[in-house]
Amino acid sequence: MSTIPVTHERWPEVMSHMWESVDVCAGTKVPREAPDYAPYASEQAEQKDRTGARSVCWNSAAAPHNFEGFFLESGDLLVKNGEPAVAIRMYENARLSRSYARWPYQGALEARIQTARARAERFRATGEGEMMVASPLSCTGCHEG
Repeated sequence: MSTIPVTHERWPEVMSHMWESVDVCAGTKVPREAPDYAPYASEQAEQKDRTGARSVCWNSAAAPHNFEGFFLESGDLLVKNGEPAVAIRMYENARLSRSYARWPYQGALEARIQTARARAERFRATGEGEMMVASPLSCTGCHEG
């Protein structure tokens, strides 16, 4: 659903689901204005719960960079939603992963951080812009190690 226009009647659902996922993984409600994930991304947190709904929260053998990809996609949603400052903070959370230094898409993330404001303006003006889900990173962003 993240590819639908922000003007679509179901767009609020997209954002609601994103925040639900962020909260489930954190185990608490993460502040919407400044989603700093550091308290939830410690080494202990990555090891703590890989079952049920939280099984998709952390890196695994099948998705060695799931954590990084999750925050890249979440940042893209926030940019599309017209919240570039919050998106930048969300993107920055990807750097908290212990495997970030080995993630092949650091450059894509860093470029998104640098261009978040301009991309948000483009989405607002044209309804178009780059989204992880509709790019070559859609699978490899999480699954390529």
